[in-house]
Amino acid sequence: MADEVETFLKYVLERSEEINGGAHHESRGENFLNELLLHVDLLGNTVQFLHEIGNISSLDHQDKTKWKDLENVYFEVEKEFARLYNQCYYESTLTCELLLLSVDTKCPGRPSYHIPREVLLELRGLNFSWCKISHMCVQLDCYAPCPRVWTF
Repeated sequence: MADEVETFLKYVLERSEEINGGAHHESRGENFLNELLLHVDLLGNTVQFLHEIGNISSLDHQDKTKWKDLENVYFEVEKEFARLYNQCYYESTLTCELLLLSVDTKCPGRPSYHIPREVLLELRGLNFSWCKISHMCVQLDCYAPCPRVWTF
């Protein structure tokens, strides 16, 4: 059993080095992001596995400390790969133009704009707050002709 655990832990580290080496290539694409996300998941499962081993009641204090230290090392690797994934994900996003059409509501005040539901869901999925979305979409320029085109 100990040999299998050691083999697994070595595999995870070797795979980490292999993926990290590929992170510096210019050809990072959707496939690389998927691979990176799968590896972050593998690292998370590895950390959980090490945590479970460290909680075995028959281990003495010194062994528990060693397992906890090993868990912390893999946790730091997992955090680094999660950071790398986030960085690569946001670098890979494309700019898009959104045509905002004003909607005549016959009400006083600022004009209303139609923003497609899909756009709102996408922006919320990228962790933009409602306030930030509002500022991106509806920063009114008195001199801009309608309809307005906003670039994200």
